[in-house]
This record gives sequence, C-alpha cells and structure tokens, in this order.
Amino acid sequence: MDIDAVQRARKVRMVIMDVDGVLTDGTVLYGGPAGEGVVFNVQDGTGIKYLHRAGVRTALISGRDTDAVRRRAETLGIEEVLQGAKVKLEAYEDLLRRSGLTDEEMAYAGDDLPDIPVMRRAGLAVAVPNASRPGPAVGARCASWPSSSSRRRAPGTASCSVIARSPEGRWPGSSSSWT
Repeated sequence: MDIDAVQRARKVRMVIMDVDGVLTDGTVLYGGPAGEGVVFNVQDGTGIKYLHRAGVRTALISGRDTDAVRRRAETLGIEEVLQGAKVKLEAYEDLLRRSGLTDEEMAYAGDDLPDIPVMRRAGLAVAVPNASRPGPAVGARCASWPSSSSRRRAPGTASCSVIARSPEGRWPGSSSSWT
C-alpha cells in the first residue's frame, strides 16, 4: 500500500461498503422457505467490529434490498443501511449530508460499475480483490487502494485493518501489533 493511501486512511471517520461482492463473494442463494440468502464471512465481521472499536462509523449501500443484509448489519452494529439504492452516488450524498462528514473523511469499498461514482468521491476508495474488471475502471483508475489480497473470501478485512490501526500499528484496545 502506498503512503498516499495510508495518509488518506488516517483521515477516515466512516467506512461505507457495497454488500454483494464486497462483504460476500457475490453468490445469491435462492429457494427453500427462507427465500433468498447470501453468505457473509466472519472475518469481515471482525474487521468491522475493530473499526467500531477505533471509533470509525460504518454504513452499507446496496442496490438490492434483503432481510439478510438488515440482519447482518444489526448483528455487527452497522449504523446506516441504505438498500435498494439504484443510484449509489445519491445514497452516498444523502449519507454524507446526514453524517456531517466530508468526502475526505469517507472510505468506500466497492467491486463493480455502480460503485465507481462513489469511489471517485470518497477520500479513500478501495477496490476489493474480486472487483469486476471492465478494463481498469474499477481498479487502478478509481481506487486509492486496489486491495492486493489474494483471498476471494473476506475481501473487506484488509481495508478494515488499515483504517482501524492506530498510528503505532496496534489494534485499538490490543497489546499486540497487527502486521
């Protein structure tokens, strides 16, 4: 990660994440009495909890609207959940106004074309490793930090770790270093 992205990460007060492809591997399960479901990774949940311990607020912006996302957000203490956002930039601007924060204080993790306008506005834009690659648009051009983690699952964990770490490189409330 380059020094510019680290400096941007230090200013972040809120992390906004897309859901499908960022907090999930993009798989949607249909069928059964429960209807639709998605699979979340526990490691991303841990990263989000550490963001909260570091005083960083969290939000989700998703183009879809599902009960699974609401339940996961509630479990993790994610304060803002904007679902059914057909134009993600409009949802972002609404969140920006209501939060009282600036673009510079926002981070956004995305993986696909609808995320690009928000990634261009946020102070720190993260393209997760499994981001769509319609040319370089989602990766290097829009992201302050195109995450290089090779893990397809739990792609949000790496960005959470960089933002949540203190300047000394320790997790908040921890005596051990995060490397």
